[in-house]
Amino acid sequence: MTETGNCACIENSVCAELEQTYREQTNRIQADGNGTDANQKDGMQTGRMQADGNGTDVNQTDRMQTGRNQADESFGQIMVCIVINGTSLPESQRLIQSLRAIPGMASITLNINRERTNVIMGRKIKLLWGKEYIEDSIGGIQFRISPLSFYQVNPRQTEKLYRKALEYANLTGKEIVWDIYCGIGTISLFLAQKARAVYGVEVVPDAIRDARQNAQLNHITNAEFFTGKAEEILPEKYEKEGIHADVIVIDPPRKGCEESVLDTMLKMHPERIVYVSCDSATLARDLKYLCAGGYELKRVCTTDMFGNSVHVETIVLLSNRKIKPDSHVRLSLDMEDYYRFADQRK
Repeated sequence: MTETGNCACIENSVCAELEQTYREQTNRIQADGNGTDANQKDGMQTGRMQADGNGTDVNQTDRMQTGRNQADESFGQIMVCIVINGTSLPESQRLIQSLRAIPGMASITLNINRERTNVIMGRKIKLLWGKEYIEDSIGGIQFRISPLSFYQVNPRQTEKLYRKALEYANLTGKEIVWDIYCGIGTISLFLAQKARAVYGVEVVPDAIRDARQNAQLNHITNAEFFTGKAEEILPEKYEKEGIHADVIVIDPPRKGCEESVLDTMLKMHPERIVYVSCDSATLARDLKYLCAGGYELKRVCTTDMFGNSVHVETIVLLSNRKIKPDSHVRLSLDMEDYYRFADQRK
């Protein structure tokens, strides 16, 4: 995101500028406070639309607002979420009227974030117009997506990514699968089609709400979702409730996995771990830990999710090279050898 100058009043020109920008590229919105074009970036777009708690103008460059746009190819739906650091948006009705004119507009929401952190989205969402969610379909599974939920921005490549995860999981219908950092259940519901049971964990309550609704929407009854930090939920469910894992699928944020999560994964002794990563550095760090704990790197595949950029999603298959504590080893023993060995021990 680039700085383009001081913030200024939005009343006169920003609505017209946003309307023009959306019509040209519905997946990119970025304008400065004067309504002039700024450098654009996919997925998140910075707009210098500033409002204080009273809805009046401010011109402090350290208070940025963001417009978030999600466009869906399958359903043709667009969601716009405007992030402010105040409690109201000046000229909101005029802005809504302009955005509604865009074909496919389905949801316009306001997100309030008054915290001085590096987190873009706040916790409070206000619906300005339309639905609270948009819908998408990947691989025959339908999803509802709300503003606070994570969702891959490239649907066509996402399907390829998830099918590769399903391939690596190598499910036969008998396995219990854990999907860690499950989001709205996109990977979980793919896996549920082939698994005996799937358990998903996610820290964002809105995402878990979407995941449960998505399971109902697709009539999937063998998927269960838990709200909380993976490093807390996973040990509790395994150590206290005895829910084990045959396969673990993990798709963490860029920072990778907490060490406590990796430790619990090693204690659960899954036969396979499928690791989906958006950051090769933290992937390498976590793979080193898992391989030192008894897993072997078997397969690696990259998916180009962001064309013309250096970023790819990497998917890795790890196989447990240790024998599980409750495993049985079958031996073929010749009785002559047995008695000869027994005589030698006398």
